[in-house]
Amino acid sequence: MAEILHLRAEDAEDMAVISSCLQDALVPLHDMQFDRANHRFIVVANRFRWEGCEPCIEAAALGPEAVFERIACAVTFEGVTKVSVLGIDQGKRDTPLELLAIVVGEAGGANAGAFAPESRTTIRLIFAGGGVIRLDAGGIRCRLVDFGEPWPTQWRPRHRLDVESA
Repeated sequence: MAEILHLRAEDAEDMAVISSCLQDALVPLHDMQFDRANHRFIVVANRFRWEGCEPCIEAAALGPEAVFERIACAVTFEGVTKVSVLGIDQGKRDTPLELLAIVVGEAGGANAGAFAPESRTTIRLIFAGGGVIRLDAGGIRCRLVDFGEPWPTQWRPRHRLDVESA
């Protein structure tokens, strides 16, 4: 049985760990929800199990028969006061978005981007293709919990910095 992750983030360093676990997660818009009454933003994602891919580069050298894993996970952000969306077609609610990173910054800082700052902390979910979901929050309170069993996939995310086999 695969190890199930249960992670909590309360500062930027913790959030960097969660971001790395969620790199290349697939999540359609319909699996993201802002619970305004409870100041909670919820994401259900199919994340690539980087921690179960030891080592991915060597396994990838095995060719197309190499098998990797994905697993469903729930990610909650507490204390969210506002959600803003930029560069994402909200009419395509079933199309999976590929999460590249989660970036934390102070409101009004250099990473505020095209959004107007309105709170002390911003949490940006950065997606492939330039899409961003920005969460304005009073601080960092995030949880990631895997659920269900992992399933096999032959698709391993590749990035420009990956070492390609000859």
